[in-house]
Amino acid sequence: MTRLLRGRIVRYGSRYAIMFWLSSLAIVVFLFLLTFSLMDRHIDAAITLEVERFQSLHGASQREQMIADIQNVVYDHPGFSGVFLLVGPTGERLAGNLNLRPKQPLAPDKILEFYHQDDPQGVKPPLHLRATVVPVADGCTLVVGWNTHRIDDLRHRLRSAGVYALLASLVLGVVAAVIVAWSLSRRLERINRTTIAILEGDLDRRMTRDGSGDEFDRLAINLNRMLNQIQRLLASMRNVTDNIAHDLRSPISRLKNRLEVTLLAERDAAEY
Repeated sequence: MTRLLRGRIVRYGSRYAIMFWLSSLAIVVFLFLLTFSLMDRHIDAAITLEVERFQSLHGASQREQMIADIQNVVYDHPGFSGVFLLVGPTGERLAGNLNLRPKQPLAPDKILEFYHQDDPQGVKPPLHLRATVVPVADGCTLVVGWNTHRIDDLRHRLRSAGVYALLASLVLGVVAAVIVAWSLSRRLERINRTTIAILEGDLDRRMTRDGSGDEFDRLAINLNRMLNQIQRLLASMRNVTDNIAHDLRSPISRLKNRLEVTLLAERDAAEY
């Protein structure tokens, strides 16, 4: 197990798990940014539509009608997330579902996102708004915006889901890397065991195959071909040495006989 943990396969598996997790992170971040961007564009389109509607319906001297329309929009749709505030020329509140004018400097051609404390006592949490301002009838100013509390709740849920998804992808990546590393090391260990058996003298052993046709199967085929070729060469060498031994047997026997005959009688050094 220690050798497996120090092996290159584990390092490759760890890199695979890291790349898998980084890919998941990139996908989650991309989806989050895309989703939030679409939400913001949807809100901005709704605000622009409301601004255009009020500008088209009311001229320069229709304050009372505008107040009635704002009250109808606000109070006839309790779940409506739009925010409206009609402010008179001197800054007094005339209509809408906001109590205080935002301190954020708003421009008619720009939609801004900001936090607005609408409770004069400062007890309630501030509202998270996207809003713009438009000049309307009789010198009044109309603040048109969107309360993003539902969007914020959805964003929070999506972030939580994204964190859980990344944790799950990390666990799955580690599990997949462990399985891949274990499978590869098991197949390599079979090759190593067979190689050791051949080195110890079992020349008839061959690499096992699983029939998958993958790289390990092709490696086993090539190693088996190499072992067969080596065995054929060894057999040829054995035949050659046997023939040489057979050819040398007769002259060596004759030489031995002559030496034995020579040693039967005592001779001087010159005769020997």
